[in-house]
Amino acid sequence: MACEAIDRVVDILQAGGPAAGPVRSLIGCTVAEIQHLMQAQGLHHLPETYRCFLARFGTAAGGFLARDDGSDWRYPDLLKVRTVAKRILEDNGHPFTLDPTDVVIAQYLDQQFHFLRPGRGDPHDPAVWTYLEGYAAPVKVSPRYSEFLLGLAQEFTTGTPLFDHDYFAGVARRGSP
Repeated sequence: MACEAIDRVVDILQAGGPAAGPVRSLIGCTVAEIQHLMQAQGLHHLPETYRCFLARFGTAAGGFLARDDGSDWRYPDLLKVRTVAKRILEDNGHPFTLDPTDVVIAQYLDQQFHFLRPGRGDPHDPAVWTYLEGYAAPVKVSPRYSEFLLGLAQEFTTGTPLFDHDYFAGVARRGSP
Protein backbone atom coordinates (compact mmCIF):
# COMPACT_ATOMS: atom_id res chain seq x y z
CA MET A 1 0.00 0.00 0.00
CA ALA A 2 2.77 2.44 0.91
CA CYS A 3 4.63 1.82 -2.32
CA GLU A 4 1.41 2.41 -4.26
CA ALA A 5 1.32 5.92 -2.80
CA ILE A 6 4.88 6.53 -3.99
CA ASP A 7 3.96 5.10 -7.39
CA ARG A 8 1.29 7.85 -7.65
CA VAL A 9 4.06 10.42 -7.10
CA VAL A 10 6.10 8.74 -9.86
CA ASP A 11 3.07 8.91 -12.19
CA ILE A 12 2.70 12.66 -11.56
CA LEU A 13 6.39 13.28 -12.17
CA GLN A 14 6.44 11.20 -15.35
CA ALA A 15 3.33 12.98 -16.69
CA GLY A 16 4.84 16.42 -16.09
CA GLY A 17 2.82 19.60 -16.20
CA PRO A 18 2.90 23.30 -17.05
CA ALA A 19 5.81 24.02 -14.71
CA ALA A 20 7.96 20.95 -15.41
CA GLY A 21 8.23 18.57 -18.31
CA PRO A 22 7.92 14.83 -17.80
CA VAL A 23 10.61 13.38 -15.56
CA ARG A 24 12.29 10.57 -17.44
CA SER A 25 15.24 9.81 -15.21
CA LEU A 26 14.34 8.26 -11.87
CA ILE A 27 17.26 6.82 -9.94
CA GLY A 28 16.61 4.99 -6.72
CA CYS A 29 18.97 4.07 -3.95
CA THR A 30 20.44 0.60 -3.84
CA VAL A 31 19.79 -1.67 -0.88
CA ALA A 32 23.35 -0.94 0.28
CA GLU A 33 22.77 2.84 0.06
CA ILE A 34 19.55 2.55 2.08
CA GLN A 35 21.44 0.52 4.69
CA HIS A 36 24.18 3.17 4.71
CA LEU A 37 21.59 5.89 5.29
CA MET A 38 20.04 3.92 8.15
CA GLN A 39 23.46 3.44 9.70
CA ALA A 40 24.28 7.16 9.33
CA GLN A 41 21.08 8.03 11.22
CA GLY A 42 21.45 5.21 13.78
CA LEU A 43 18.19 3.61 12.66
CA HIS A 44 17.13 -0.03 12.69
CA HIS A 45 13.96 0.53 10.67
CA LEU A 46 12.58 2.95 8.08
CA PRO A 47 8.91 3.70 7.48
CA GLU A 48 7.73 1.78 4.43
CA THR A 49 6.73 4.89 2.44
CA TYR A 50 10.13 6.49 2.97
CA ARG A 51 11.93 3.26 2.03
CA CYS A 52 9.82 3.15 -1.16
CA PHE A 53 10.72 6.77 -1.96
CA LEU A 54 14.41 5.97 -1.54
CA ALA A 55 14.17 2.84 -3.69
CA ARG A 56 12.20 4.57 -6.50
CA PHE A 57 13.96 7.93 -6.77
CA GLY A 58 15.99 8.68 -3.64
CA THR A 59 19.06 9.59 -5.69
CA ALA A 60 17.55 11.53 -8.60
CA ALA A 61 14.22 12.40 -10.19
CA GLY A 62 14.90 14.96 -12.88
CA GLY A 63 14.73 18.33 -11.17
CA PHE A 64 12.33 17.18 -8.44
CA LEU A 65 13.81 17.81 -4.98
CA ALA A 66 16.93 19.16 -6.67
CA ARG A 67 16.63 22.81 -5.89
CA ASP A 68 20.30 23.82 -5.63
CA ASP A 69 19.14 26.25 -2.96
CA GLY A 70 20.93 24.81 0.04
CA SER A 71 18.42 22.04 0.70
CA ASP A 72 19.33 18.38 0.97
CA TRP A 73 16.62 15.82 0.16
CA ARG A 74 18.47 13.11 -1.77
CA TYR A 75 21.11 10.47 -1.25
CA PRO A 76 24.07 10.88 -0.59
CA ASP A 77 23.31 14.30 0.94
CA LEU A 78 20.89 12.52 3.29
CA LEU A 79 23.83 10.90 5.07
CA LYS A 80 24.55 14.16 6.91
CA VAL A 81 21.06 15.53 7.64
CA ARG A 82 20.64 13.99 11.11
CA THR A 83 23.97 15.50 12.18
CA VAL A 84 22.86 18.87 10.83
CA ALA A 85 19.52 18.55 12.65
CA LYS A 86 21.25 17.80 15.95
CA ARG A 87 23.51 20.83 15.48
CA ILE A 88 20.49 23.06 14.75
CA LEU A 89 18.82 21.83 17.95
CA GLU A 90 22.02 22.34 19.95
CA ASP A 91 22.49 25.86 18.57
CA ASN A 92 18.90 26.66 19.59
CA GLY A 93 19.11 25.45 23.19
CA HIS A 94 17.64 21.96 22.60
CA PRO A 95 13.97 22.99 22.22
CA PHE A 96 13.14 19.28 21.79
CA THR A 97 14.93 15.99 21.28
CA LEU A 98 14.79 13.78 18.24
CA ASP A 99 13.49 10.34 19.18
CA PRO A 100 15.82 7.45 18.32
CA THR A 101 13.27 6.30 15.71
CA ASP A 102 12.81 9.74 14.10
CA VAL A 103 14.02 9.88 10.51
CA VAL A 104 15.46 13.19 9.32
CA ILE A 105 14.45 13.44 5.67
CA ALA A 106 15.77 16.87 4.63
CA GLN A 107 17.52 20.02 5.77
CA TYR A 108 17.59 23.56 4.43
CA LEU A 109 20.54 25.96 4.79
CA ASP A 110 21.58 24.45 8.13
CA GLN A 111 18.62 26.24 9.76
CA GLN A 112 15.58 24.03 9.15
CA PHE A 113 14.95 20.30 8.91
CA HIS A 114 12.07 17.95 8.14
CA PHE A 115 11.62 14.66 9.92
CA LEU A 116 9.30 11.69 10.30
CA ARG A 117 8.11 10.40 13.67
CA PRO A 118 7.20 6.73 13.07
CA GLY A 119 7.21 6.05 16.80
CA ARG A 120 4.34 8.53 17.32
CA GLY A 121 1.66 7.54 14.86
CA ASP A 122 1.48 5.45 11.71
CA PRO A 123 4.80 3.59 11.59
CA HIS A 124 4.44 2.89 7.84
CA ASP A 125 3.42 6.36 6.61
CA PRO A 126 4.17 8.79 9.45
CA ALA A 127 3.51 12.49 9.73
CA VAL A 128 6.07 15.00 8.48
CA TRP A 129 7.35 17.51 11.00
CA THR A 130 9.61 20.50 10.52
CA TYR A 131 11.74 22.58 12.84
CA LEU A 132 13.09 26.04 12.03
CA GLU A 133 15.81 27.64 14.11
CA GLY A 134 14.62 30.25 16.56
CA TYR A 135 11.32 28.54 17.35
CA ALA A 136 10.34 26.79 20.56
CA ALA A 137 8.88 23.65 18.97
CA PRO A 138 8.56 21.67 15.75
CA VAL A 139 5.41 21.84 13.64
CA LYS A 140 3.52 19.06 11.87
CA VAL A 141 3.29 19.95 8.16
CA SER A 142 1.51 16.85 6.87
CA PRO A 143 -0.32 13.94 8.49
CA ARG A 144 1.42 11.43 6.18
CA TYR A 145 4.73 11.35 4.33
CA SER A 146 2.99 10.06 1.19
CA GLU A 147 0.63 13.08 1.17
CA PHE A 148 3.56 15.45 1.71
CA LEU A 149 5.54 13.97 -1.18
CA LEU A 150 2.45 13.93 -3.41
CA GLY A 151 1.92 17.63 -2.64
CA LEU A 152 5.53 18.45 -3.47
CA ALA A 153 5.22 16.56 -6.79
CA GLN A 154 2.03 18.45 -7.68
CA GLU A 155 3.69 21.73 -6.73
CA PHE A 156 6.72 20.84 -8.89
CA THR A 157 4.70 19.91 -11.99
CA THR A 158 1.96 22.54 -11.81
CA GLY A 159 3.90 25.44 -10.33
CA THR A 160 1.03 26.05 -7.92
CA PRO A 161 2.27 26.35 -4.33
CA LEU A 162 0.49 23.88 -2.08
CA PHE A 163 2.64 24.55 0.96
CA ASP A 164 2.59 28.33 0.97
CA HIS A 165 1.30 29.20 4.42
CA ASP A 166 3.32 29.96 7.53
CA TYR A 167 3.46 26.73 9.52
CA PHE A 168 5.06 28.57 12.40
CA ALA A 169 2.27 31.12 12.87
CA GLY A 170 1.17 30.68 16.46
CA VAL A 171 4.38 28.89 17.51
CA ALA A 172 6.40 30.76 20.08
CA ARG A 173 9.85 31.95 19.17
CA ARG A 174 12.57 30.58 21.37
CA GLY A 175 12.94 32.74 24.44
CA SER A 176 9.43 34.27 24.08
CA PRO A 177 6.98 33.99 26.95
